[in-house]
Amino acid sequence: MNHVLRPLQEHEFPAVYELMQQSFPLAEYRSFADTQALLSRGDYELLVHADADGIIGLIAHWKLDGFLFVEHFAVNAQRRGNGIGGGMMQTYLSQSTLPVILEVEATGSEIAQRRIGFYQRLGFMLSDVGYLQPCLQGNGADIPLLLMYTPKDVSAKLLQQAQQQIFQTVYRISSAAPQIGDPARSYQADRSKT
Repeated sequence: MNHVLRPLQEHEFPAVYELMQQSFPLAEYRSFADTQALLSRGDYELLVHADADGIIGLIAHWKLDGFLFVEHFAVNAQRRGNGIGGGMMQTYLSQSTLPVILEVEATGSEIAQRRIGFYQRLGFMLSDVGYLQPCLQGNGADIPLLLMYTPKDVSAKLLQQAQQQIFQTVYRISSAAPQIGDPARSYQADRSKT
């Protein structure tokens, strides 16, 4: 199957946002208005895989300094298990000329381990660079995450820079990224900026 990825068309945004709602806990995605506002930024892009029946999957990514950061990646639950997600990510990676970095939960849960295994089968490496992602909406707890990356020769220096860029650009937090297990967590997101 051909896993074509293309930029989101404006009229598709409600369906893409619905897929985000179905695929992620509330704390891991922004409000409808905040997500839609990101589309006007030059460093953020929503890619979709669709067919005649509608949106099958999405990849929301940021074009940052020296790497691409995949913030959200989802496949419609009714279409999972058929290689669509793997095909979408392979297509995405084949089109990228920069290293690709993404986050995975650092909880050690069964689902977290399955996600890590999925990305490893696609060539991603699990790093020891981790932090607490702030809750993006609602009153949820911060989420412990680790970075994964490809290709395998990404430097530790780039991963550390990526961690800071993700916090500054994606989460709009100017202080150092709070580390997993850091009781201070003295950062404050400026959610009024997009």
